[in-house]
Amino acid sequence: MGTGIGENRYGVANLEYDLITTLSNM
Repeated sequence: MGTGIGENRYGVANLEYDLITTLSNM
C-alpha cells in the first residue's frame, strides 16, 4: 500500500520502504 512518496505516513525517513511497497504492488 505504498505511494512511492513516503511523506504521507512517516516523512522522508519512510521513502525507501514506501518505494519498495509500491513496486511490490505493481
